[in-house]
Amino acid sequence: MFDTDTGAVSYTNDAGPDIIAKMAWEPGWGHYEVYGLARFFRDRANFQTKTDVGGGVGAGMILPIVPKLFDFQLSGLVGQGVGRYGSGQLPDVTYGADGSTHPLTVYQIMAGLIGHPSPALDIYGYGGLEHADRWSQTSGGVNYGYGNPLSSNAGCHTEGSSLPCTANTRDLMEGTVGFWWKFYQGDFGSVRWGAQYEYVARNVWGGVGGGGPLTRTSS
Repeated sequence: MFDTDTGAVSYTNDAGPDIIAKMAWEPGWGHYEVYGLARFFRDRANFQTKTDVGGGVGAGMILPIVPKLFDFQLSGLVGQGVGRYGSGQLPDVTYGADGSTHPLTVYQIMAGLIGHPSPALDIYGYGGLEHADRWSQTSGGVNYGYGNPLSSNAGCHTEGSSLPCTANTRDLMEGTVGFWWKFYQGDFGSVRWGAQYEYVARNVWGGVGGGGPLTRTSS
């Protein structure tokens, strides 16, 4: 892509669009689906162009435990190079010593309970986990990849430290509860009001100098 304002040239490492296929069933009780995707990552190193194929498979379901009153939801995805398909936006690929791409193995899972105490009120609670495997190598004394155990986390526990803090994400865990109240439904549509609370925990791959910071946040 060429930016006419700055004159800068940037390139994408996607050799083609993602290919996604999904099948869904509603046999009379619940909603069920399975899906798959394929991705293509291109790199240019040592005067050679190489394309790596990534992708994943997943499934989901929504079960009306008590019809019109209480639902259960479960979904998941596992594969290589599918990090961006999760809400945490984990990385898709990392790079080796020769500049080539290496899709990372990632899995994601989410479960939730949704209550409908009245036609105007929905109450929900969800829990989820996203995980990225490590891939690494060391060449010529230089560390490459993601989650390399020889990367330095020496500065992670000291604010403002001049020491490195690599701290690649291993897991993202979240729990959330909230509600939606549809207080108006009429000829002009509907108006809803809601509130939500969430708690997020981030764990990182360990390296030289420790395991890095354990991040916790809520809102």
